[in-house]
Amino acid sequence: GSCHCNMVMWHICHVQLEWPVGTDRGPGGVPLRLDQATVRVFDMPTKTIDLAARKRRECDPLAIAQLVHELLPTLREKAAVNILLEKPVPNPLNGKFAWYGSGLAYGIWSGMLAAYAIPAQEPTARRWKGDLKLNKRGKEGSRFLALQIFPQAATLLRRKKDHGRAESLLIAAWGSSIPISHEAFVEAFKDLDDFNTDDEFTAENVALAKTEDLVTD
Repeated sequence: GSCHCNMVMWHICHVQLEWPVGTDRGPGGVPLRLDQATVRVFDMPTKTIDLAARKRRECDPLAIAQLVHELLPTLREKAAVNILLEKPVPNPLNGKFAWYGSGLAYGIWSGMLAAYAIPAQEPTARRWKGDLKLNKRGKEGSRFLALQIFPQAATLLRRKKDHGRAESLLIAAWGSSIPISHEAFVEAFKDLDDFNTDDEFTAENVALAKTEDLVTD
């Protein structure tokens, strides 16, 4: 058997974390370490659409519905599953297709969960990335941190373009409230140009930030 402790619906990937029976657990049965989890990643189902001048990829609602149907038994284990759906906030620097794509993905996932009466937390990227000290550290910062927290997922994160998978893992880590070590932050960010050795990457600081109510930025 396994303990389905955290599930994430996001605009790139869906992540499911499972802990085998017998895994060392903390208060309330929550595993003490994220690197003990078995990580499963399902990339967002997409389809190709034809536009006047080019082809683009966007979310495939029918394929997503099939994925949700397959995962429904786990999604309904509300006592053991924590669902997070990243709420997009339009960025003036992004183009109209980026706005459309993020809104479409959010709307599809939100609708799917609502149809089955499955509740979800909806943190913004600014909120959870801020708590994990990821703001302004770019895509590689996210991938490096995910590799430190989830070394068992190294094969899933080996390419630079796997930053979407990395951020899904990181929002799962954020939502789990399982402490992340100071060393994980230091190792992840040490090779980045903006790394500051004075940054306070402590489990206590991250946990303190998580105790605040989720707000829309």
